Amino acid sequence: MKSINVEVGGLVSSLSGEGVRRKLLYLHGVHNADANYVAGSATIHLDERCLRVKDLRHCISECGYPAPKLTRTTAADGAVPSQIL
Repeated sequence: MKSINVEVGGLVSSLSGEGVRRKLLYLHGVHNADANYVAGSATIHLDERCLRVKDLRHCISECGYPAPKLTRTTAADGAVPSQIL
């Protein structure tokens, strides 16, 4: 499992963040998601064998927000890989 943090611009309230979170949770391979409108980001815990970053970007774009920029990935053991997707 991997943890990915992405920027999500345009979140204006906790309700908009909740909408993104719920949409992400519908994706096969997403185990947990949290969208923070104050930080303008989402943290997604996923199985990278089932999903690609491209799929996450598309999902967030479908919610009406700009395609996010990947800011950080973390492996299940907490290690940050040397190459970001």
